[in-house]
Amino acid sequence: MSKSQIRPFKVDIPDDEIERLQRKLRDTRLPGREIVPGAGKNYGPEYQWAANLYDAWNNDYDWKEVQEEINAFPHFIADIEDLNIHFLHARAERSDAIPLLLVHGWPGWTLQDTARIFDILMKNLGYDRYMVQCGDWGHFVGRELGANYTESCRLVHCNFAPSPLPDGVEYTERETAVAARVDDWVENHIGYAVCMRTRPHTIGIALHDNPIGIMMWVGEKYNEAADPKSQKTPFWTKAILTTASLYYFTNCVMPSMLTYYENVRHHNFAEFAMQPENRIQVPFGYTSCFWDTEPSSKRAVERTGNLVFYKERNDGGHFAALEIPEGIIEDVRALATQEWK
Repeated sequence: MSKSQIRPFKVDIPDDEIERLQRKLRDTRLPGREIVPGAGKNYGPEYQWAANLYDAWNNDYDWKEVQEEINAFPHFIADIEDLNIHFLHARAERSDAIPLLLVHGWPGWTLQDTARIFDILMKNLGYDRYMVQCGDWGHFVGRELGANYTESCRLVHCNFAPSPLPDGVEYTERETAVAARVDDWVENHIGYAVCMRTRPHTIGIALHDNPIGIMMWVGEKYNEAADPKSQKTPFWTKAILTTASLYYFTNCVMPSMLTYYENVRHHNFAEFAMQPENRIQVPFGYTSCFWDTEPSSKRAVERTGNLVFYKERNDGGHFAALEIPEGIIEDVRALATQEWK
């Protein structure tokens, strides 16, 4: 692929689509009360949380303003293997800067496919060697790059890395605390994944033209997978509504679910990381955020690759790059300073 096949892109949602979303929001009826009296958080997000979020979307949120903020960053489209790949790319001013690929997910096919496409993209941007920072499903993209694209992917930093502890070990205080969080997540919060990995068409069609459905589906994870302090910031409401708006405008809520259908299931994450073909061969670092959905510890993660950097943070959760960007930047720089040759 030649560089001429990379072209600038601008987010430009037509006015009639924005107005249609606003009409649908105005025409929505919420239940007006808890459906199960005294439900609290036991049945999902609290009713008042949903009502407040809906009210903010309906009355306060300005898509045009957000679109301008989004377009302040340099967007591009690349044609790779007959696909249009949308990405952001800011070239460093320094000629000796380390190219950094930031990945959180996500296209609805195999993660190995995503890694292959991203490696091609980086090379066509002129980066023969690069570093990866990754979380969520992006961890498995970064793991694939660090395992099988070692000539180009030279360093990996993860803020999500499900990994098994050695058998028979006595848990540390932190391992005990995060194990309780993992157990709660698997027992009470995994329904979304089961649905998407088994019946993506059902839930995909149900949510396709349903903005409040998307708001609840997406917002629940922002509500439950983040540091409680993150959830109390005004920015958090904006982040949820922007994500929901993008899913709605781009018709990609169902395609986003296919990642769950096509790839490793949550209860096999740790086992997957232990397989020899998935072992990270290049040096990699891991930042363990306490409020993540499946926080791991050093002696677990080091079993899955060439771990050379480990940091525990008691703030931040699953959306670490969004919640604690300064902390992630600090850890990425520390790893790069230590290991980039």
